[in-house]
Amino acid sequence: MGHIGSEGSGQPSHRFEEMISRTSGGLPAAAPLGCKYNMDQENQSDRILSLLREAQSLAEKSLGIGNILQPGIIKELIMASVLGHQLIPRKDMPDARDSDGNTYEYLASINRIEVTTNKGCSFQIDRVTKNNLTRITRNKAFYFGIFKTHLELDEIWRIDTDAILQEVNRQLSRCKNEIAHVNFLSKWVKETGERVYPDASQQVAPAAAPSPRR
Repeated sequence: MGHIGSEGSGQPSHRFEEMISRTSGGLPAAAPLGCKYNMDQENQSDRILSLLREAQSLAEKSLGIGNILQPGIIKELIMASVLGHQLIPRKDMPDARDSDGNTYEYLASINRIEVTTNKGCSFQIDRVTKNNLTRITRNKAFYFGIFKTHLELDEIWRIDTDAILQEVNRQLSRCKNEIAHVNFLSKWVKETGERVYPDASQQVAPAAAPSPRR
């Protein structure tokens, strides 16, 4: 793609200057290089931004979420809603608490199924050291959310803190660095934990096989 507004001289063309002068609200009145500007796309963009601002205002007023676009906050919000927990939207705190005041950590990952490599999902706790294990022990349990998409929850698995701490110490002992990123594969999560969502009552019974015709 050529440089916008260049006509061989290396200087902006008069046409480009005119286009800039007609710019309204940060969007050009005419698109450069003959591209047709799509007003429907502009309207959809405005609607998306309006909804995001509305969501941010609601999240801040009702839940104290200062940044609705904070990485992971939407998945944590979904998990807290399913588990009946109160979300704690602070990076230096646990992710949620229950009505008795017990705190919990949430880990979330999208299950990659339509890929040829790295299928499944994994979870990570960043920047763990032997001196900050209170990040682990302050929680009653850990919840692992397996998502179909960024907004569709598939399963939640619960693992007691003792099992998490044991695995963290195992990985720290094998790590050559003082700071480690501790990983949990979905296979380990399912072998170690208990699935709490969906529970047995929420499972859809398989359709009965049709009876053979006589």
